[in-house]
Amino acid sequence: MWLSKARAGCSLWLSSPEKDSFEGWHDGYMRLEDPVKHRRLIELDKRARKVIIEDTLEVGEEHDVELFFHCHEACSVDAIPGGYLITRNGTSVRLALPVVDNSDSAVHQGSLAPMLGWVSRAFDSRRPAPTIAWRARIAQRAVLRSEILISS
Repeated sequence: MWLSKARAGCSLWLSSPEKDSFEGWHDGYMRLEDPVKHRRLIELDKRARKVIIEDTLEVGEEHDVELFFHCHEACSVDAIPGGYLITRNGTSVRLALPVVDNSDSAVHQGSLAPMLGWVSRAFDSRRPAPTIAWRARIAQRAVLRSEILISS
């Protein structure tokens, strides 16, 4: 993947007093034996104080897919039904993960196998930080919807 650059672009940008929407795409997975088209829609619902993230994946065969949510190193992350509660300095957000058969998720913090759950704020420096990893196997077009809701 590092030998050739993926192309990326913006296919939607809208802003209103109620909602901001952005959709982007890239062709980085088109190099696979079974190419995958990926688009991501991010919407900020200002009144509901919610961010909606929809990843649309167009596939021809089965693929293992992963989504990662990287948190600040001072956050606490607790599992709740359907997702996680992420808290820092008295403010909490609820992360609702996509609903897909046989999906699973885990929190990694300072993990070496797999190498997840780190942040680097300076050269040659790393600190453990929670990373939520969601995984599933898909066999057809999928829309993976995640929601971030500010709860306090």
